Amino acid sequence: MSGYTRGHICGVDNCPSRLWKRVDGRNVCQYGHINEHDIEINDDDEMMAGGGGNGGSSMPGVGDFSRRLGNVAGLTTSQAVLNKVQQLSSEKNSSRKYGEDFKKLQARCYQIILAKNTKFIINKLNLSPIQEECYIKIVMTIWCKILDASINRRLDTKHKYVDISYLQIINYLAIIQMNIPMYLSDYINLTYNNGFNLERTEYCLPKRLRIQIPISQLSSFHGHLNLNYFNKLNSRFITTYMKKFIKETEINYYPFLLRTILNLFLPIEICKMYKNCVDFFKIKFTFNEMMITHIHPELKMLALLIIITKIYFSQKENSNNLTNWYHKYLKYKNSNELFTLNSSFIHMKKVIYYESTFEHIYNWDQSFVDEFIQFYETSILPNISVFNIASSNEYSDRNKLKIAKSIKDLFKSSIDPQRDDVEVIEQNQSEYMEFLIKVYNDTDVTNETTEIEEIDITKIDSVLGEHILCLLQCNQMQLSGSIKQLTKQLSHT
Repeated sequence: MSGYTRGHICGVDNCPSRLWKRVDGRNVCQYGHINEHDIEINDDDEMMAGGGGNGGSSMPGVGDFSRRLGNVAGLTTSQAVLNKVQQLSSEKNSSRKYGEDFKKLQARCYQIILAKNTKFIINKLNLSPIQEECYIKIVMTIWCKILDASINRRLDTKHKYVDISYLQIINYLAIIQMNIPMYLSDYINLTYNNGFNLERTEYCLPKRLRIQIPISQLSSFHGHLNLNYFNKLNSRFITTYMKKFIKETEINYYPFLLRTILNLFLPIEICKMYKNCVDFFKIKFTFNEMMITHIHPELKMLALLIIITKIYFSQKENSNNLTNWYHKYLKYKNSNELFTLNSSFIHMKKVIYYESTFEHIYNWDQSFVDEFIQFYETSILPNISVFNIASSNEYSDRNKLKIAKSIKDLFKSSIDPQRDDVEVIEQNQSEYMEFLIKVYNDTDVTNETTEIEEIDITKIDSVLGEHILCLLQCNQMQLSGSIKQLTKQLSHT
């Protein structure tokens, strides 16, 4: 276009023009927009031909020129804004990954998270070098199969691609495939640790990878502490894998049963009754049956416990024990010893799920506040360090880091949160056994906040149901379905 020169973008009403032309001393773009911040020169014809003017040149016949600066500051500001926009645009194009590039980045980041979680599990389980090598190979095999299914879009997820929840399942599948004596409830308890990257997994990634994640995709790195493992284990990919490698694995039910009974202060005689039922009906807790019934062996164990407990308290000689047991449970369920000495967080989870109204929280004493702070600090807060703080201003990581470090300043806790010390754990186990002995020898079930009253058998469903839902992180429908299916199976045997 004749007479136009190329310059910066106009920008008026989002005008994209870069072509400018001088009209009456003003810069005008090809679409007629005037640059308000331009430097204008006063070159009126009268001044050119007038031979001087007020305060003009002393030489006759020479025009009086004066530079009129429209807005130098405005021009400078506009150019600075333009440079900033161009800089941010170039950074976005060069660092953020989208589409297929993001899928590759996501798989790479997931692999780093999985490697760190695998190392954490190995250290917690104290595996031998041979076991460690075997465990890592199994984890790698499962991960490769999941990636293959993700590429071919065969996973039971929203977009048919791998998501963060699969990282929680992989380590558990490797554990049961190696027949390592660990229950699902223990694995869930183990993952309630900020050393296991679960909830805000982007914090464990290197900065160079993390700043490439688009803001809109950060949620794909947010796992959930309350994951429903049974839904994931019954997915198509996991079921296919378990049919090939894990179906013959059987769980030893007795230690798990005894521990659950002690945690609920149930009569020990239920253990004997439970074992007789298992032997008589030849009940097996294997993953092979899970392929058919879609009921996890541990959920099947606890569903059977509810049935046996109801039968036990329905007998005439034990009918009075039901009231005594229930009020003893109410008396000791929130005792300090239960929260301090028991290595499991199951009791704290029950309080959070079922007793966290404003009135309940207002009545917490200092010892319980300390326990909750310990639970929150070791289980909920992500593990943030200065080594993985992204430098981009789009992340408010430094504020989050301050929040994570100031929890002790908000609530002064008198408890050292180091639960991993072996001597402390052994001491707590010894004191916990003494606490259980005291509970079972206690014949006075009166409590200041409760009155002794007759209760019916439905209290078993509420007490045991709450415990099971927190222990295995399942829902009420899954538990009720397991009880109905197991009852039907026993009645037809």
